[in-house]
Amino acid sequence: MSDLVNCARLGTPSIVVDDYKWSKDVKAAVDEFLIQYHYSIDSISNIVDYRGIVYLSTNFCT
Repeated sequence: MSDLVNCARLGTPSIVVDDYKWSKDVKAAVDEFLIQYHYSIDSISNIVDYRGIVYLSTNFCT
C-alpha cells in the first residue's frame, strides 16, 4: 500500500494496479487505500483478464 500512498502524496491523478482480482493482498490494499484517500475505481479490466487491472482516479480537483 505504500506505493499507493506515495502516489496520493504526490497528487497523482490516475493510478493503475495489476493483480487486483488475482491477489487477495493486492485487493485488500487497494480497498483500504480507497477508504483512506480521495480516490475511486474508474474501471476493472474485463472478465477475460483473470488477474485484473484496476484503474483508480482522484475524487478531487488539484
